[in-house]
Amino acid sequence: MSNYTENQYTSDENSSWGIVFKEVKDGEKVLDIGCSSGNLGAELIKRKNCVVDGIDIDANDIKLAKKKLRKAFIVNIETDSLSALNEKYDVVLMLDVIEHLIDPVEALRKVSKLLKPEGRLLFSVPNMAHVSVRLDLLLGELNYRQTGLLDNTHMHFYTEKSLLKILKAAGYSVSKAESTTVSYPEQLLAMKLKEAGLKFETGFKSMIDDTKGNVYQFIGVAKHDTNQPEQITFPNSNPHEEHYIQIEQAIDDQHEHIKQLEKELTLKDQHISDVTARVDRITNSKSYKAAVAVRTRYHKIVGALKRKKHNETRQI
Repeated sequence: MSNYTENQYTSDENSSWGIVFKEVKDGEKVLDIGCSSGNLGAELIKRKNCVVDGIDIDANDIKLAKKKLRKAFIVNIETDSLSALNEKYDVVLMLDVIEHLIDPVEALRKVSKLLKPEGRLLFSVPNMAHVSVRLDLLLGELNYRQTGLLDNTHMHFYTEKSLLKILKAAGYSVSKAESTTVSYPEQLLAMKLKEAGLKFETGFKSMIDDTKGNVYQFIGVAKHDTNQPEQITFPNSNPHEEHYIQIEQAIDDQHEHIKQLEKELTLKDQHISDVTARVDRITNSKSYKAAVAVRTRYHKIVGALKRKKHNETRQI
């Protein structure tokens, strides 16, 4: 199985599948390139009465996809013939696929032949300029992972400009652009910058906001258009993002917890100091010293009487 076999559809409007699902119209004919096990296509069939075919390079995933989609084939979009498809589609999906291609421009040109005259390409591509990658680079790190922004099977990394450049070179114009976002609150930015020996300033956050630093994925609708109108840009934020609120709340909760612990420790320290002071006052008082003297004298008398009684008993 691939790393994407278990991916599930979500209606979250800050996710690529959630955004793309809304863009597909009821009853459309769809080709899902990189369909994996066919989970998104299955939702389009079930909930929008679409006709969905899929292609992927993973044989095990295609076995699963065949049970869910109308047709599913093992096809490498870059190297294999598309003759098995032998039809055109209203929509071609390339969700987190373009970054895996060796020659994305040529592959996108090839895909255009699968579209009807008014057909649409729906794509999602991760943003290499996300703030998490920038901060890692400040620390001299670039760690590949199984999935995500630094998926170890990515052949290319894209920013907004480089993505729009390859789409234009392949003859596409973006007619609608959306973004998924994962924002970092000021506290987290300050913490990460401190690790790199830098001081946080509000201007840094403004720069991140203005340069697509919060964008996690670029989501778009494109058409193969020889007229090539002016490309639109992707938004800096997604109004449905919950990650920012969750991260910020978690940090605030942590700070509040630390403050509470510090307060409790201060109260405990104060209590210990108060008790110690009271003990000192008591032990240094005249009455306490007199009581100690009386007790000592008492124990001496009692001890003497016990010894006397013991000696008398032995004599009898």
